[in-house]
Amino acid sequence: MFKKIVKWIGIVLAGLILIAVFGTLVQLGRGGDYYNEDGSFKHITAKQSFNFVVNHPAFSGFGQYFVPCEGGFGCAALKPLAIDRALAYIAPTWDVETDVNAINFLIDEVNAGKTIFYDYYSAEDKSADPSKEATGLFFIEGDPGAPFALVLPGGGFTTVAMYQEGFPIAQALHEEEYNVFILKYRVGGHEGDTGWKERIERANLDIAAALEYIVDNNDLFHVSTEGYSVWGFSAGGTLALQWGSSTESGFSSFGFPAPAAIILGYPAASIASTDVNIPTFIVICKDDEMIAASSVEAYAATLSASATVVEFHMYETGGHGFGVGVGTDAEGWMLNAIDFWERHAGH
Repeated sequence: MFKKIVKWIGIVLAGLILIAVFGTLVQLGRGGDYYNEDGSFKHITAKQSFNFVVNHPAFSGFGQYFVPCEGGFGCAALKPLAIDRALAYIAPTWDVETDVNAINFLIDEVNAGKTIFYDYYSAEDKSADPSKEATGLFFIEGDPGAPFALVLPGGGFTTVAMYQEGFPIAQALHEEEYNVFILKYRVGGHEGDTGWKERIERANLDIAAALEYIVDNNDLFHVSTEGYSVWGFSAGGTLALQWGSSTESGFSSFGFPAPAAIILGYPAASIASTDVNIPTFIVICKDDEMIAASSVEAYAATLSASATVVEFHMYETGGHGFGVGVGTDAEGWMLNAIDFWERHAGH
């Protein structure tokens, strides 16, 4: 019986590999080349594949971070699929148009001659610790001298959901003329891991390294390093709270000023620090299928009881990972969050 199961698993895997290979060949050619007649980069469509985006020359060297998965057979099988089809499998409630528009917004930034990706670890750092290879910092330029938002997408520490909780969030903040950084931090298992604590601490070191890079290279970014905010989603919310805490992993331990506000979308509150006294904005939907809304509400109450300024919003429907919230009851939540940040930053 066991041998039969193994045999059938092998047949299924072989079939999936063939589908993936065929899909890659088809999808890479779909939609023509990557250039407009004037030599600028073409926009993508929802009918093109993640592989098409990964290989887009506008994103040379970092296109791999546009896929909502990281490594493994499942990711290899996902990449050849059309974007709308793939996202329908991952999360049917996500608004595909919003996600695709955010990618095309990045293409427009590149067409305008802007650099949108930076390595915050040096080649020497990466050589000494290969896990740092899978890191980077996206930058979306706002008004020169304006404060910045640091965005930490979620992904359960197995991926970083740039597609849903990174680029669309950055585009919305950019429209309000803010500078935005989106952090690609380390995820997944590495040597020495024994649980979530190691993954959180490692990603926290990435936050510190990225912020140090921003400060040391502000001649590239021209941002105000005062009054910044940290935006965290799901697992990224845990990281935002860790950074904003008074623990040895918090901002003060690394010699950084406190953020003016922490903005949280459906945070993984069950593993988050409660030693936080930074003004905190929290949003979640009652029908979140991955994080109990009641636990996040209780977490907000715990912070509030400790004299932390908290603004908590719970919407009826939107599920988990709603991002900017287009098409859900949470649509428009970001304007409330930006107002909260501005009030506490004094700008």
